[in-house]
Formats: sequence, structure tokens, C-alpha cells
Amino acid sequence: MKDKVLISIAGSRSIGVYKTGLKIKERLSLLFPYDIIVLDLDSMTKSKVKSYSNEDYDFQTIIETISAPSNKLQIVLLCGSYALYNKDINDAARVKVFLDSECDNRLINLIKTTGVKDKNDLSLILSQYLDVLRPEYLGYIQPTKAVADIIIPSTNESIGTDIIIDGIVKAVEDIQGTRTVKQHGKKLFPQLDFQLERMDLEKERYYDLS
Repeated sequence: MKDKVLISIAGSRSIGVYKTGLKIKERLSLLFPYDIIVLDLDSMTKSKVKSYSNEDYDFQTIIETISAPSNKLQIVLLCGSYALYNKDINDAARVKVFLDSECDNRLINLIKTTGVKDKNDLSLILSQYLDVLRPEYLGYIQPTKAVADIIIPSTNESIGTDIIIDGIVKAVEDIQGTRTVKQHGKKLFPQLDFQLERMDLEKERYYDLS
């Protein structure tokens, strides 16, 4: 995909993976003149009835969506719990990110986003988390952290976002063969010196901020 820069961002449900992608898009739009697309993988399931496993997704269709031809360079942010699950997507991704969170924080986020009104609602959410979401995370989502280039705990999201954007800038520069960001001659993030320690995807190095 020479006309695409694919960035995959994964993490547990209710942690705000898609919102993180939107924040990154906002930052990137200040740097690049290219189309920046954010895809919500969690909304691209095959049916409304979920098995809470990889079987919920038609990865071939997702790959075709990502690979749709474009007349100019596109930056595609694929955001969702299973964004790092499929090998073909991982092979195509220039930067692979995993948003990490402790189990307590995952449960708290779930309660906040669901909108609990009474004890019955809380009981249902706890049952869903313990019986469905937690086993899904441990069995399908957490193992994909092993393929990530960058692992970002929720407590370090700001610094982690800077590193993600730096990696995207490097990927675009590699494709274009020149510096194309709008801030010519300046470091993008003066507080972070990546001149000596940049992401080197070819050597399979990664940042783990946990």
C-alpha cells in the first residue's frame, strides 16, 4: 500500500481507543496536507450478535476497506480492540500501538461509559465484565500486545501520543523520501529528543511506557 500509511491502535474495550485516534488525527492535521482517516474497527463487526472473539470480524473485508486505492497519500488510523489481531493487517501497518490499562481501570471505564443508574445496572455490568469482557480481553486482546511497537498505559497517554505521532512522521518521511511536515526545520516535540532514539521498525524495537 504505497499510497497509505497504516497505523493500528488496539486496546481493551471502554478504554477510549477510537477517541485516542481522533485526538491523533487532530494533531496530525496540523502537520500534514494529506487525508487522515480514522476507522472504528469495533463498529465493523459482521453482525449485531457478538461472540466477543475474533470471529466477530471479517478481516478480509476490513483489509479491502483499508486498501481502497487513493489518488494521494492517506494516513489511516485503524482503532479497535482487535486492531493488532490479524497478521496481514499487522504486516501492512507502519506503526502498531497498544493502549494498556489495569483491570480496575477497565472496569471503572466500563461503568462510566455505560451510565449506571441503580444497583441492578451495576450488577449486570459486573456480570458482563467478569463473564464476557474480561475473558475476551485475556484470551484475544491482551496477547496482541506482543506485536506492538508502542505500549502506552492510560496514565502516560500524553507522552505516548507524542511518540505515536513521531513514529507516523518518520513513516511518512520514509515513504516520501523527504520532510513533508508543515513545521520545517523544527523539532515536532522539543521536550522529547528522538534524534538519538527514534523508532526503528525494521529492527523491531518498541517503546513500552508501562
